[in-house]
Amino acid sequence: MEQRDRERSVLLNKVISAQEDERKRIARELHDQIGQTLTGLVMQIGGVEATLGDDQVAIKKQLSDLGESTSEAVEEVRRMMSDLRPSILDDMGLESAVSWYAETHLEREGMEVVLDLHKSKAPLSPNVEISVFRVYQEAITNVIKHSGASHVSISLAYDDDRVSGTIKDDGVGFDVPAARPGADGGWAVGLLGMAERANLLGGSLQIDSSPGKGTTVNFEIPLEGTTRYE
Repeated sequence: MEQRDRERSVLLNKVISAQEDERKRIARELHDQIGQTLTGLVMQIGGVEATLGDDQVAIKKQLSDLGESTSEAVEEVRRMMSDLRPSILDDMGLESAVSWYAETHLEREGMEVVLDLHKSKAPLSPNVEISVFRVYQEAITNVIKHSGASHVSISLAYDDDRVSGTIKDDGVGFDVPAARPGADGGWAVGLLGMAERANLLGGSLQIDSSPGKGTTVNFEIPLEGTTRYE
């Protein structure tokens, strides 16, 4: 049993590492190819618009609208890049990244967000940091897509040997056993992904929900004795 658990842990570690590497690759390609191309197109449209005379109002309006649409596409590419690998996670740490993600995604949907995020006294290992962030990211995505919530509270705390967090919403809730992967073949896979990330690091994740009662996700992950991504 112990050997099987070790093998499973190694396999999950490699899978998650491969996922993060692929996210980084796609983010780089979005920046280097699509992002730069669209940014160049915005500048070209602006340049053409500037050459038109005052008697070409209709064409200038069309170019202006096209420029605005292209600028919106640039912002969407930047958002996708940030979702794939937020630079704020590397630059400012976990609590800043969680705060940024919650505020930019939940508040954009009109949800009231209450944050209680504490900062770690010591640097987190990369695998703990990215795994905890992905748990928050998946939970917040589920809130947006499925909860219909008005209020969301998010916490992040540390004690001597572990990090813990909670994501709680006042949405429609769901039947947790019925949402297991294979039951609906869809979004429930994300629930399993959150739990697997926590379990990989020797932690745990619980989902408390029922129809009409909202949803609460609680997790704990040890800070010591974890396996770093290779």
